Amino acid sequence: MALEQKFTVEEMEASFRRAFVAGKSDFIRVDGHSMRSPFLRAALNHALDKKLIYQDDHKSPEENQWTEYHYRLTEEGKRYFKLK
Repeated sequence: MALEQKFTVEEMEASFRRAFVAGKSDFIRVDGHSMRSPFLRAALNHALDKKLIYQDDHKSPEENQWTEYHYRLTEEGKRYFKLK
């Protein structure tokens, strides 16, 4: 039986703060391999649920080789992280 891992809101939001605020990134890129991380899945779902990020329409150049997703901050996300 797999153990369900719990992550705090602070931990999840800190990961986005590092990427978008400290790292000054315009978007984050997540590949299929990264999606296996329970923390990354939980953080993405949290931010999507709070409407802080949205999935960009970016498509992988080789769809049959790997899957890649881009996420960007919404206007609400920019305000939340004090970028606006």
